[in-house]
Amino acid sequence: MDYTFFDAKIICGKPFPLRGRGVNPFTAAGKTVDEVLTDMKDAGISKAVAVFEEQYYSTVGTANELALKTSEKYDELYTLMCIVPSYTGEIKPPMEFFKDNFKGKTAGFLLCGEEYNMGRHPLFYKEWLEFAQERNIPVYYTITGNEMKGDNSNENDYIYIINVLERYPNLTLILNYDETWPNFRKIYTIIANFPNVHLLLANGSYWMGSIEDFVQRFGSERLLFSTEYPRRYIGGAMMALVHACITEDDKAKIASRNMERLLGGIIYD
Repeated sequence: MDYTFFDAKIICGKPFPLRGRGVNPFTAAGKTVDEVLTDMKDAGISKAVAVFEEQYYSTVGTANELALKTSEKYDELYTLMCIVPSYTGEIKPPMEFFKDNFKGKTAGFLLCGEEYNMGRHPLFYKEWLEFAQERNIPVYYTITGNEMKGDNSNENDYIYIINVLERYPNLTLILNYDETWPNFRKIYTIIANFPNVHLLLANGSYWMGSIEDFVQRFGSERLLFSTEYPRRYIGGAMMALVHACITEDDKAKIASRNMERLLGGIIYD
């Protein structure tokens, strides 16, 4: 194994009490940055994009300041910036915001519509989605719900994502989702029609030989190794990738090269 691991999404910080978001009961208290970094090192993960629990319930300015200042202290960490419409003055307009917060440690935007009480319509993020597409800035979004568990709430998420991508077809979108077959029918349709959509490996995308299936159909360039640790066990995605029946070059791309490529593609000038 001649490749390194760059985790495209880990979780640090303290979850909001009684939030009820399905957190693993063994890790419900959350982990500090130092604890997560120690566990990353033990597992052989060299870099990570860190999302902070506080970004899901603190004010957007406080959350972004925490994420950026913390990531700047650690060579191994990158982070994401939460966004809301700039018209309220909570955060600066895109170009000013970009100059202040993208200095080599920010990997993209975190779209938290539900957490910030935003409707599922592209208009609410128009200024940010236009800017992200223009600058090749990755945008992270989580598809909620799971129809396999009798929860159809994610139907609106899929429609929302399609609406976004039809307006911004070259947007670099990184999807986090909890799906297994047959709902890959939806994911694969999105992947087939929008070339800059990438999938995180943390959840449904490594079950039942789906790494091999995805690589065979679409190539390895659009899968990103991720664990979402400590919400999920750190070894699941890693073992699935290491033992996948794909080439070593494909494994190296998924493990770290794809994420490095996306970071290198952000336009700063």
